[in-house]
Amino acid sequence: MKSFFVFTALSILAVNGMAQTKPAATKTTAAPKTIATATPSSFETSLVQGTLTLNKELKQGDGKDFVAVYSLIKNDASFNNRKPIRVALTRQSFDSVFTRTTADLAAKWPTLNKHIEDNKLTLTTENDWISLINLFNNLR
Repeated sequence: MKSFFVFTALSILAVNGMAQTKPAATKTTAAPKTIATATPSSFETSLVQGTLTLNKELKQGDGKDFVAVYSLIKNDASFNNRKPIRVALTRQSFDSVFTRTTADLAAKWPTLNKHIEDNKLTLTTENDWISLINLFNNLR
């Protein structure tokens, strides 16, 4: 009886192995997803937590590549109704969020900008952003 099951299982595997696969259909490839077009669904990790939280989520693009999506959340209803604001690891993204979002962020922008200049931060790495968000959370 045991040999019957082994024989049957091997036969099924052999038949599956001999089956012909369909040729891959040609399809047009969509534009790769970027941080600007990705939609966060659940956050993988919080890089900094505090009054202002920096989150990082990994989203799978069209292929097997993963794209990192960063967002800021402030524990204040006046800040985008507590909805995350997507940011890119760029100086332009920093300036845009910290000069146009709320008066609280704009008021702290000069101090943060001085920190960027003094420490020669490029704002293209997570560590640069972590440094800024930690400083922001410690400012009164």
